[in-house]
Amino acid sequence: MSDVDAVVIGAGNAGLTAAATLQRAGVRTLLVERHNLPGGCATSFRRGRYEFEVALHQLSGVGLEGQGFTLRALFDKLGVSDRIDVVQEEKTCTGPSFPDGTT
Repeated sequence: MSDVDAVVIGAGNAGLTAAATLQRAGVRTLLVERHNLPGGCATSFRRGRYEFEVALHQLSGVGLEGQGFTLRALFDKLGVSDRIDVVQEEKTCTGPSFPDGTT
């Protein structure tokens, strides 16, 4: 373990942010995740023809472009703002939706 300065356990939203912040600061960082893909609650999975979101439905605190909201500033600091498409949703919660279009 002498090859790294910090170990981040978990590649969810917080772990990815912590690891990226440490690396940008020059800290040799090891990010460890037990699942087969990163993202934690920002992921989804499929069972048959259905897709399920794990938990994250919206990301609060992003705000509108030009406003100094916390997450926009963090995205800028991490150098990823130009790789993120922010979609403003007017309606964030809906009931179930079925393949035939009924709700």
